[in-house]
Amino acid sequence: MSNAIVGECAVKPGAVKTKGSMGRLAWVPVNTPSKMGRDTKGKQIEKYLEDPDTGDYVFDHSLFRLPSVHMVRSTGETLRMDGDHTTALWKLTYPNKKKMPVWLTEVDSLDDYHRNFNRSNGSNRKNVNPDEQFVNRYQYKTEAKAQGARLKQCGLNVYGSSEPGGVVGDLHGKQVSIKTFEAVEELVSDLHAIKNAVQTISDTWPGLKKLDKPLLGGFAAVFKENPNLFSGKGKIAKDWDIFTERLQEMTAREFREDVKTLTPVQQNKTIESFADGIVKMWVKKNYSSVGGCGRSYKQTQIKSSWL
Repeated sequence: MSNAIVGECAVKPGAVKTKGSMGRLAWVPVNTPSKMGRDTKGKQIEKYLEDPDTGDYVFDHSLFRLPSVHMVRSTGETLRMDGDHTTALWKLTYPNKKKMPVWLTEVDSLDDYHRNFNRSNGSNRKNVNPDEQFVNRYQYKTEAKAQGARLKQCGLNVYGSSEPGGVVGDLHGKQVSIKTFEAVEELVSDLHAIKNAVQTISDTWPGLKKLDKPLLGGFAAVFKENPNLFSGKGKIAKDWDIFTERLQEMTAREFREDVKTLTPVQQNKTIESFADGIVKMWVKKNYSSVGGCGRSYKQTQIKSSWL
């Protein structure tokens, strides 16, 4: 690292404003809580402690960085903002110590606390994923709260951490990444179609925990263009019900692979390609002998104008 700034920088010395007061070294209880932080993963702890030369678990003080802790003036709470893994390392190394050193700063409100988490961990560090950022944004951003309401309406949730409040949306619904939900919502623009897609996938593969973009988006796009399919009324809806019931005979992974062979994914059209593949797979089936439709009739009734 260099002391000099390399390349152009529009910021001039002395032109930077300050906000808040400078922090200080402090000792706080080792179990100081956080608000919707990140999961502390055991394998990561092992990696941090393992000495590359000896293989022993070693706490190296020369690598120790003080966790950041906020004192929230409006509530009187003291909350960890980062350093979840560092705190775990300290507790494993010093199991009998009740306190640990941190860098303590003061903020006015919980909104400031959550905003700082996203700025520090989300914007400046690459190891915080978008779902963790979203769960924290949900605490103070109106737009994120609206997204959370739409997730719940569709029977979906975004997982940020195992801590209280770490899941946004329908707590009993299917998990989805916020990026997947945003992509599907942008393309389909129909929460009813997304909800029907979630219900169909849940009924077909109840053990599937997390929904990916092709699966969720593909079914949602089919329902968007063919809203009558979920009604259960008419020959086409009956045929669709037979199709989805028989999908239970294969795993979700097998289904994905079969669909992809029918319609190769086009660049930047993952959802559209998958929706097209679902329809092609369905049209190939002839369920007329069990109360459904023949292939030729389905071809005249189904809308699939994605590609």
